[in-house]
Amino acid sequence: MQREKRKALAILLLVITTFPLTAVDVENSPGWLILEKGKQLFDAGEYGDAMFYFRKAHQSLGASPEVEYWIGRVFEAEGEYTLAAQQYETAVEKRRLLLVPGEELAIRHRLAEVYATERDFKAYADELEAIIGYDTSKRIGARAIVFEPRTIADVLADRGYNKLLELYRIEDYGALGTYYDLGIYEYRSGLFEAAVEHLAYSFTITYTTVIKHLIFLDPEFRFVSLTELLREAMRIEKVADYIYRADAFGQMYALGTALYETGELLKREIARDLWRTVIDYDEQGWWREKAARQLQSPFSDDFMLIFPE
Repeated sequence: MQREKRKALAILLLVITTFPLTAVDVENSPGWLILEKGKQLFDAGEYGDAMFYFRKAHQSLGASPEVEYWIGRVFEAEGEYTLAAQQYETAVEKRRLLLVPGEELAIRHRLAEVYATERDFKAYADELEAIIGYDTSKRIGARAIVFEPRTIADVLADRGYNKLLELYRIEDYGALGTYYDLGIYEYRSGLFEAAVEHLAYSFTITYTTVIKHLIFLDPEFRFVSLTELLREAMRIEKVADYIYRADAFGQMYALGTALYETGELLKREIARDLWRTVIDYDEQGWWREKAARQLQSPFSDDFMLIFPE
């Protein structure tokens, strides 16, 4: 019964967010309606007014992880990162009360970003690991096959990325960017083998999605090679947009840098192949330029674009 009530309220909230709320009587309105008014004010950049409604919602709803999260959003928007982190941590602690359990992922993502902004990199890495743990539990709950990152990295190193993408499919359960971010962090920390594992995982998730897009458009589509896949994908605007939104070329470039830094000859050849592919298909040019520099004279990249100082 409780689950059904939460489901019904979640649907109602979805409907409410579609339409702007006018005046809300904070003394007599239900807490969830007060919260929604605060969210609309937050989206409009009216952070002070949004906080007023969030505080009122807190009084009405009590131990609500959604309210804790949105108070944290105001603190983050105002540059109060320590207070924001405290709110997000409280929301995570209360995650079992979430109306929409999947929102835990969004809360943890914000928390990780705040840790990075505050340069608390141990907490940042720990939170990324926690997100990956949550991602794994979702896969298990969905009865999906769970591949270990080490397995994916070994196939890549032993048989190459074309065989990897031919044999393995890893669906995106919402943590694609986390595998990517953790791989970059590990690379910058000198943990090159671990970086290869997580970057290879994000690479496989990304191109699983691309392959699914192409099969949806053409049920006869069959994966042959990464270059053939990209040649086809980049001709289709919707698929090309996904490739850029997922930063697929950045992932390939980063995976190449991590492979190269391991010092193993076969991995360095795979790295060069990945960089060449980036050069051939990255029409926006940022990663293409960096890949060209790597081919000319390999260097350790600090990835300032992704992980600013």
